[in-house]
Amino acid sequence: MNDYLGSNSDTRWINIFGLLFFFSSIINYYFLPTFFLTEAFVLLVILRGFLKKTLVKEDFFSCFFLCLFSFILIVYGYLLPKNELDSFAKESYRFLFIPFMVLPYYFLRPDYKKVFRLILICCRIYMIYNLYEVIYINLIDPGGVQNTIFGSAIYAFFKTDESSVYFLPQGEFLIPFIRPFGLWLQPQKSAFIFPIAIIIEYVYRRDFDKTVRSNLWYLLFIISSLLTGGKTALITSVLLVYILNVNFFRERISIKQFWFLLVSLLILIVVSFSLWLFSQSDHGSASAMVIEVNTLFRLPISSILFGVGFVNNADFMGYGFTGESFLIRIISQIGIVFFIIYSFLFAFSIVKKIDKLNILVLIVLFYMMLHYAIINVYYFTNIICLLFYYNNSKNNEQRNSIT
Repeated sequence: MNDYLGSNSDTRWINIFGLLFFFSSIINYYFLPTFFLTEAFVLLVILRGFLKKTLVKEDFFSCFFLCLFSFILIVYGYLLPKNELDSFAKESYRFLFIPFMVLPYYFLRPDYKKVFRLILICCRIYMIYNLYEVIYINLIDPGGVQNTIFGSAIYAFFKTDESSVYFLPQGEFLIPFIRPFGLWLQPQKSAFIFPIAIIIEYVYRRDFDKTVRSNLWYLLFIISSLLTGGKTALITSVLLVYILNVNFFRERISIKQFWFLLVSLLILIVVSFSLWLFSQSDHGSASAMVIEVNTLFRLPISSILFGVGFVNNADFMGYGFTGESFLIRIISQIGIVFFIIYSFLFAFSIVKKIDKLNILVLIVLFYMMLHYAIINVYYFTNIICLLFYYNNSKNNEQRNSIT
């Protein structure tokens, strides 16, 4: 029997909630609020796990300790500011809630092949929907966003603000077109399904089905990223495929090959990050990221070290921030000291080891944080938590060795 076979019941739990996460924004508009969907997943699975006594204790308590620290930071962030909270606080809460989303996997023994296959099917089908939306709102019914399948949900998300720049043709990649909104109702959010899809494609072929033509799917995911107009997602996708095809993790490698790979990767990272900085520039020659960093270090020293709390949008902009980068925002909210502590705990409790898969996932997480409004997509963060646990759990150690 293959070693990846697991409980059908556990597999159904993950797949059902995975589909709910996948359609969460649509469900939230047409049926019922989904704000506490991730909390429901964590609570129900943990309660079920304790009742069935399925907890894997190894490394559980290190993750649980990180959750406690995250909870303290959440309380700290909410109590520190003296103003009315808004979506900025919710996004920070979602980021700090990520460790909690790892906990359920310590209680589950799914058939990982079925789990990753469903995720992959969702990603591949989503490519078709992405293509449909691009063609419909740009060629069939130019500007007719409201007439698309989920047009009413999109308008409700933007509070029917037709003047929003998202409803107008934008010169992404020098070709003016209206960017597709996707299932998560915002272009830059939805675009990030494709970098994640590349990682899932890699894992599925590596561990479960060697016959999959991964390079073809990688190309299709990159093209789909291009069609979204999402520069950050496109840069991330290209970087991932580069790492996957130029194997840094070969056991035998010459000194020349090592330095060539190292220098080429550093160049690509610098170039991709520079392109990202340029692409985010809405302030003349200076990029938004430069403004964010400069504003951060103009804060009082106590605020730099220990944060300003989960201030609302208006007050945050009042400091001089542009709001373009969630990474700078969370650092300014909880402070450099707590962010460094959190990062170290995250590395030791969840990342645990440096190998190809973890590096790929960290790259996606980093670029998600560089932008805004992406880290709070349940589907993405759930897959990231699943990948970390899958790759690092002791039972998968042999299967997940560097290849």
